[in-house]
Amino acid sequence: MEKEREIKHMGQYQHQPHEHQSESITLRLDSIILNKLQREAERKDTSVNALVSHIIRRHIDWHSNAAKAGFVTVRRGLLIDLINRLPDKEISSIAEYIAKKETKDFVLLLRNEYNIESALDVIETWIKISGHPYRHEVNYTRHSYVIQHDMATSPLGPNTVKRTFPLIT
Repeated sequence: MEKEREIKHMGQYQHQPHEHQSESITLRLDSIILNKLQREAERKDTSVNALVSHIIRRHIDWHSNAAKAGFVTVRRGLLIDLINRLPDKEISSIAEYIAKKETKDFVLLLRNEYNIESALDVIETWIKISGHPYRHEVNYTRHSYVIQHDMATSPLGPNTVKRTFPLIT
């Protein structure tokens, strides 16, 4: 797991990866794949090397174990429709059940430890992988996440997160 350090920037903390020793490898890629990587790197104003490192890091940090941890890919429209068909009390009940039954195991599977740092790392990685714009603010020991998920208001608010990650108070 790559540890992160906090850097204060204009009153907010931004997470920056620690510098790690790197090694060089050579890869053979299909020319179509390489072309797509080059175009994406150009759109993101980065190098192909940085883009590939980012892709590999995401794979190691999330994708390689997400299915084992019980995550599935679901289209947003389906999820919104299902949530809208259920009463708020039922959604809260389901969230609480899943939180009690599965959270510790999936944090352990994804990070090999269960503590506040690993839980926060899983939350942040989950948000990043989901592609939602977000802001993570740290005020002493309090971590706040503001997520723009465009899924309207739901009962899956702060109390659900606290039930999902009992280490968070």
